[in-house]
Amino acid sequence: MSESVNKQVVRKMISMHVAADEAWVDTCYHPDCDWIELPFGGNAGRSGDAAAMKAAAAESAKYFPHIDIVINNIMAEGDRVALEVDFIGTMAVKAGSDKPARQSKVKMAIFLTLREGLISRQVDYLLPIN
Repeated sequence: MSESVNKQVVRKMISMHVAADEAWVDTCYHPDCDWIELPFGGNAGRSGDAAAMKAAAAESAKYFPHIDIVINNIMAEGDRVALEVDFIGTMAVKAGSDKPARQSKVKMAIFLTLREGLISRQVDYLLPIN
């Protein structure tokens, strides 16, 4: 695929993820994808295939019922796309709490490889920014 088409696939993935569209992984990722989230901020990191990514997204949605992902930079070369994004997750308010919802902000570098018009590999580097 062209670099322009690859960027479109990646933008679609981000858009679907932010919209909480449950089909975002099935739509944008190759069935044999490889996903790696490197350790950060005391978290051990995660990895796996499309099923592992879907499970991680479902778990994350429990803590962050609303997210926004701002693309600060996107570059493509051949079958690879690199992103610099700000992930902003609004946390769920605990039942009975009168405190406002907190936000978690993370700066991410995401490196993607595409195959057959789908994301086949993703490596996430995260850095908390608040």
